[in-house]
Amino acid sequence: AAVLTHRNQHHMIDMPKMRHLLGAALMCAAVDGFLTPLMPRALLARAPLSSPCRPPPSRHTRSVAARRSVLALRSQEQSQDTVGEDEGGRQGFPPPWLLPFLVPATGGALFGYDIGATSAVTRILGENAGPLGQLGAGEIGLIASGSLFGAMAASTALIGIGDKKIGRKLELNLAASFYALGTVLQVTAPSLTALLAGRVIYGLGIGTAMHVAPLYIGETAPNDLRGKLVSLKEAAIVLGIVAGYTTGAIFGSGDAAAWQPVYGCALPAAALMF
Repeated sequence: AAVLTHRNQHHMIDMPKMRHLLGAALMCAAVDGFLTPLMPRALLARAPLSSPCRPPPSRHTRSVAARRSVLALRSQEQSQDTVGEDEGGRQGFPPPWLLPFLVPATGGALFGYDIGATSAVTRILGENAGPLGQLGAGEIGLIASGSLFGAMAASTALIGIGDKKIGRKLELNLAASFYALGTVLQVTAPSLTALLAGRVIYGLGIGTAMHVAPLYIGETAPNDLRGKLVSLKEAAIVLGIVAGYTTGAIFGSGDAAAWQPVYGCALPAAALMF
């Protein structure tokens, strides 16, 4: 018994010291986030205050760090936008979005021009018996609404065919071709039938241009100008209406009233769309 007691005292483990070391090890594991749910509170209380492990960051510290990183990213994006604006300002005139806007806007202006010009042409044909002869109310109504039939046909066809099969630029070129061909037929029409054919073909240009213009402007305009440019296309239609009434007032008044020049003034604008 004495020998066993001596051996136990000689090989006796220092339990307070082992608890101290075990508590420190568990503290390190808790800091790393592995054994936090399994760590006894008693061991945490006995762990030394001067632990070699770094304490875990609090929620406030993590949120502050996240805010700083977000602010740094925003400042970097703003600096890049400023550099892009400076580079865009150095490009000079015209800006890169101007020409892609003017082409479909011209198509809208020609649509408005037809509205104003046709009102003058129907007045001239109703008052004067020209090469087309004396026209009745029904015939004059067909002249006024001929472009609408063409516009409805073009819009219906484009909806059925789809834009992807044709492409925006090809649609604009088709609209310009219809505008130019219809204008030539209207100016050189020797009969009412030829005039009505020219009106329908011009209407095909209206339907094609009004179908593709908003899409083309929306795809080519910058993000910050997209809405403004689409609205300006509508303003181009109104300007075309004013131009049509003005041209009708110039060429459709007096003793030498003629309706051919009223329609013919649309040809230069149609040529600019190519």
